Amino acid sequence: MTAAERVVDIAGKEIGVTELPAGSNKVKYNTWFYGREVSGASYPWCCAFVCWVFYMAGQLQLLRKTGGCTTLMNWFKSKGRLIPAKEAKPGDIVFYQFDKDAYADHVGIVEKRTSTGIVAIEGNTSVTSQDNGGAVMRRTRRWSCIMAVARPDYESVKEENEMSEKEIQAMVDKAVDKAVKPLEEALAETIRAVYPASYHKVEELPEWARPVARRLMDAGIVKGDGAHEINLVNGAMNLGAAAALDKLRLEMVGRDA
Repeated sequence: MTAAERVVDIAGKEIGVTELPAGSNKVKYNTWFYGREVSGASYPWCCAFVCWVFYMAGQLQLLRKTGGCTTLMNWFKSKGRLIPAKEAKPGDIVFYQFDKDAYADHVGIVEKRTSTGIVAIEGNTSVTSQDNGGAVMRRTRRWSCIMAVARPDYESVKEENEMSEKEIQAMVDKAVDKAVKPLEEALAETIRAVYPASYHKVEELPEWARPVARRLMDAGIVKGDGAHEINLVNGAMNLGAAAALDKLRLEMVGRDA
């Protein structure tokens, strides 16, 4: 899911949220925006809703945190991020003008573009009040009321499937470590089982342990002199085990690649 898709998805899940009590502007988006519960006519929240959605999507850096629609629109303008309305795409921010003055009256998040306008998800709207309705709704708007459309700099966001070579290598190393750890533990247990000091030759081991010892010798973990003599030097055995495990890691990485 891209950053723009996450923004639209989060906004869509908020449809139906209303301020409580009605007409109070007391709503969770304002509580987040101001850091405390607020209410009253001084706290319209359509812009706070947009900022909250971007915050929840982890993309607050893509816009200016402000409660003013015109302030936000002008910020995008200063960044060269305004686009023609008829090029709007999901995740863009749309500004509306309802009273024909020089200020943006309302703001929402574009969900889709139609032949006649835009479908957007908006906070603080209703069917009876365009820009102070107290609810999060999906609204269908005609071109005539759209003042501007801004496109956040989604191109600067590293998507989930975009990983650097270093990050990929770290992920592979983590997976290999997870796979090898049980093998290391099993190896240690096996060595303890077949490594009492009284055994100096494969033939002296219990019958069940002889194939294991031979495999360990073949892997270079247990040293032999060609006559099935078992090298009982701990240091040599440990070095051999480390080398074998390093080889196993390389083989696993190569196989995964």
